[in-house]
Amino acid sequence: MYRSPRPVADTASLRSRPHPQASLPRPTAVAPVSLPRPFSLMPPAQPHHALLAPALLVPTAPQENGFAFDPTTMDGRMREDLINGDQFAEEESFSAEQFTEDETFNGQTSHLLLSLVFLLSFARLNRLEHLMAIKKEVDLEKEVKKEERCKRALDLQEERNKLEREKFEFQKRQAEKEEEERILGLDLTAMNYKEQQYYEERQNEILARRCNI
Repeated sequence: MYRSPRPVADTASLRSRPHPQASLPRPTAVAPVSLPRPFSLMPPAQPHHALLAPALLVPTAPQENGFAFDPTTMDGRMREDLINGDQFAEEESFSAEQFTEDETFNGQTSHLLLSLVFLLSFARLNRLEHLMAIKKEVDLEKEVKKEERCKRALDLQEERNKLEREKFEFQKRQAEKEEEERILGLDLTAMNYKEQQYYEERQNEILARRCNI
């Protein structure tokens, strides 16, 4: 049975034809891209480079008309200086300048915050002293009023005692007067000799006292 010979491949054309994957971009270099440092009112406790986010490694492709393909950009183009590190150097220089400005700004902000805290503390201290002075005056007025009330109560008590003494003296004199009237009105004829002598002496004393008055 006759078989037709297999066609011989054209090796020259195969060698001259580009490989399908040859046009794909190959990563040739990596360049770290730093993210901006978060804003803080207080000065950083660590160096500026420690506050930066971890660097992202972005592969770059061979140059085509001065531009390179970058998958992180929407137009797929990037400056040529990304490969030789100029942009990274500019980024580092800008970061150092920005760090110095941030340090100055943070120092001024810290001084402003300390001034505000001092003013608030001073105002609070003045307010507290004012309240303490008012409380002291109120307490002093209370003490004065308390002393006045105590003095007035003592005066009232003394006046009451005086009235009680006068009342007692009046009652005593009234009782003595009634007793004298009773003695003067006694009938001595119905008494024995001793009783007559006693009441006669009493009557004479009462009459003598009334005559002297």
